[in-house]
Amino acid sequence: MPEPAISAEQYSNLVRERVAALRRLLLDLTRKAPQSAPHRFFSAVRILIDAVERVFSSRCKAIESQPGSKEERATETAFAARWTMELLNNAQAQFFPFLEKLDSPHVPLWMLPAMQRIASQFEPNVELYLFPTSEHNFGFSGFRDLLRAFVQKFELAIPDDLKVEIEERAAKLPQWFVFLSFPYVVHDSALHLTPLLHELGHFADFRLGIYKELLPIDISQSDAARKVVEEICQMRVPMGAPESKIEGAQQPGVEPRVEEILQRDVIEQQVFALCGQIIRNWVHELISDLFAVRMGGPAYFYSFATFAANLRLDARAGASHPSPSMRIDLMLKELSDLHYSSEYSPLQVRSSLESWRRWLETQPLEPEEPPTRVAYWAIKENESKLVEAVRKHTSAFSYGTRAYTEKVKYVVNDLEAGIPPIDRAGDGEAAFDACDLVDILNGAWTTYMFSPEKLESLIECPPPERKLRGVSVLNELVQKAIEASEILRQCHKRSKGGV
Repeated sequence: MPEPAISAEQYSNLVRERVAALRRLLLDLTRKAPQSAPHRFFSAVRILIDAVERVFSSRCKAIESQPGSKEERATETAFAARWTMELLNNAQAQFFPFLEKLDSPHVPLWMLPAMQRIASQFEPNVELYLFPTSEHNFGFSGFRDLLRAFVQKFELAIPDDLKVEIEERAAKLPQWFVFLSFPYVVHDSALHLTPLLHELGHFADFRLGIYKELLPIDISQSDAARKVVEEICQMRVPMGAPESKIEGAQQPGVEPRVEEILQRDVIEQQVFALCGQIIRNWVHELISDLFAVRMGGPAYFYSFATFAANLRLDARAGASHPSPSMRIDLMLKELSDLHYSSEYSPLQVRSSLESWRRWLETQPLEPEEPPTRVAYWAIKENESKLVEAVRKHTSAFSYGTRAYTEKVKYVVNDLEAGIPPIDRAGDGEAAFDACDLVDILNGAWTTYMFSPEKLESLIECPPPERKLRGVSVLNELVQKAIEASEILRQCHKRSKGGV
């Protein structure tokens, strides 16, 4: 057997060099990370790198002790080194992008405690962090049982003593690490960070397994799916020159149909697989929308509509997301279920939602592209199951008209007067209760949508600047309110003997 171009010793050195480089980088990132950073995530990555190195060292010792020629052992060592490098590269690609952004000055630390508290309602053992991205999009990334999941995914042959050690160290880490991303450009806008509620919905979806109550959706008998298969089967395949002919074509000089080249069951499998993936993506997105609108009330709806308008309200559905019109349609129905279209809802809210319904009547909901059309009808046929699955898991904290009517007016009064809405008169032993994040966000959007001029009247500047300054001041007030209300909440909790 020929010797490898790179010797076993050189391969081993490459692994050691990479491990040392990752440790230096991790140490540097740890030193730069703010106190609020998820330091246990750093610990988890450090443990993982140590484990990979020890597995490699253990494997090398086992190779040295086994029978066989020097060349065979060198080949085994080289293979083990290459596999270890793949693991280290994977760990770097999967985890370090989050670590590299933790020291960004654009992280809205004032929002972090409130988001952590909400996430803890679904998983007490969670560590959450926010980080900015250059993309104009929001995102969710979650790592459940990080160490064990990594070991299982790559089927690491871990020595028994190391396995026990990893179990002991894993037990001290959070069950979940959650990272929510947002566009850099909105880092200082409480209004435009409201879509983070949707990303929390993704966490709730995966943590509670809401999607399992709906997926998989069988489309094998779907008329829409069968129609797509038939359309593809009858499509002509361009073959170039008229005299071109391939095996399977029925007539010389005539472009063959797809079904003359591929078997129908193969086409069906490919169509069903593509449509199935689109359906799964859409189900997760719609669950998160419903979760966010039930938890956040009109605030989330207004924030989504504004975010979508900044892109394109008439955007087509894609493989990853349903169209904005389909999402707005579903959210409007859910707001009606929460009684925001009833006589008990404030007139300004009812009127604004009605204007969105009128807009929706001008929009085609059914997509034109065949695969997304299949996904649309599959979800429409299962819409009641989708809605009920989310309602079951959000009934305890749904933000209905009653909560909005009773709480938001006090928030709005403070904001219109230029005061951060931190607390309100208490119902229990406390003289004042901390305002909740959802109360503050709904008050902020209500002020922004319906009475910005009252806050603007407090600002002394030329009229052309007053509107922009008004929005800026509103966001500053809301930031202070969100941060201070969470501090007050913690003070109340500790005064009662909580942790």
